[in-house]
Amino acid sequence: MKILSTFYSDDGSLTAEVTTIPGQSVFVNFLVHNMSIGQIDYTHKTLRYAEDAAANFILRIFKPEDVRKYITNNTNQ
Repeated sequence: MKILSTFYSDDGSLTAEVTTIPGQSVFVNFLVHNMSIGQIDYTHKTLRYAEDAAANFILRIFKPEDVRKYITNNTNQ
């Protein structure tokens, strides 16, 4: 996997990493205090859509509880 972009909240508590398997898929990994709360598959969306989701997360528009509704890989179960 290759990290395309990383977004950080102003206070550093939230991070969102836009990653890809080139030519195959796009994911956003969402982290709270450097611990992954899950990953959402945006393969069937545009890269811009995935980056907007990442930005909305660090701006607290898309909240951790929202991420948990849509995750494809919850590492904290």
